[in-house]
Amino acid sequence: MHGLSGRRQDQGLVIPMRSNDSEPPDQPDGERGDESFLTAAELIARWRGTVSPDTLANWRSLRIGPGFTKIGREPLYPLAEVRAYERRSRVICSGRSPPVTKDRR
Repeated sequence: MHGLSGRRQDQGLVIPMRSNDSEPPDQPDGERGDESFLTAAELIARWRGTVSPDTLANWRSLRIGPGFTKIGREPLYPLAEVRAYERRSRVICSGRSPPVTKDRR
């Protein structure tokens, strides 16, 4: 039997889904990222408003951005997909200055 429950977290409502009743129900949501979901509003809040609902809708139509699933009308973003997208979008800085080049005229 599949269970569905909602829990509050810092980022907003996260909906963990259990595949069977033998899983521990008190396991923290962060440890089951592949089974937790964010709504579009929660994703926008997680990213501090740097994207709009229209941007997310556009990304969904173009199949870019973090992966999502639709349950009814509401798109839900698996937390594991959001984290993977954030890792792919990370810019790594070396901490060193770029080499100085001479201006050739």
